Amino acid sequence: MASVLIYSIFTAACGFSQTIAQLAVFRILLGIGMGGEWASGAALVSETWPAEHRGKALGFMQSAWRGLRRRRDRDRDRAPALGLARRLLRRRAPGVLHLWVQKRVKEPEMWRAARSAPAALARPLTDIFRGRCGASTVAVTVNERLHHVRLVGFNLWLPAYLSLPAQQGGSVCRPR
Repeated sequence: MASVLIYSIFTAACGFSQTIAQLAVFRILLGIGMGGEWASGAALVSETWPAEHRGKALGFMQSAWRGLRRRRDRDRDRAPALGLARRLLRRRAPGVLHLWVQKRVKEPEMWRAARSAPAALARPLTDIFRGRCGASTVAVTVNERLHHVRLVGFNLWLPAYLSLPAQQGGSVCRPR
C-alpha cells in the first residue's frame, strides 16, 4: 500500500513541478514507489501461478508494460487485455483496484508455508554468488548493468551529444 501511495503522490507531484530539479526528484521518488509495487506484483504472480506456467506468466507480466506504451488505439481489437488495461489506467482505476485486491486476495499457499518454516531455512543473499549459481548470477548482473548503461546512453546522453555543434562532436546532419 505504501508503494502505491508513494507512486500516486509523486506522479501527481510531477504535474505540479516548476523546475527541472523538482521534476527529477519527483520522478526518482515515483520510481521508488513503482519499483516497490512492481516487485510485489511479480512476487504475487510467481507465488500464485502453477509451477509449469509460472515462467510464462512472469514473462507476460514483465513485458506487458511495453505493449501498454507502444500499442496504438487501433490495435485494441488484436490485444483486448492491453486495451482494457489502457482504459483502466486512463481513469486512475489501478489505485481503486489495488485496494480491492488488497482486501480480497488471500496470501498464496507457497508464501504461507514459507512464513511457517523454521528460520534455519533462511540463507544469506551472498549464497547466490557461490556454488553452481555463482557464475550465472555474476553474468546476469553484469549483463543487466550493461543493459542499463545502454538504455541511459541512448535515451539521455546520445540525444544531448548529437544536439551539440558538429565541431564539438554533434551531428553534421541537421534539418534546416
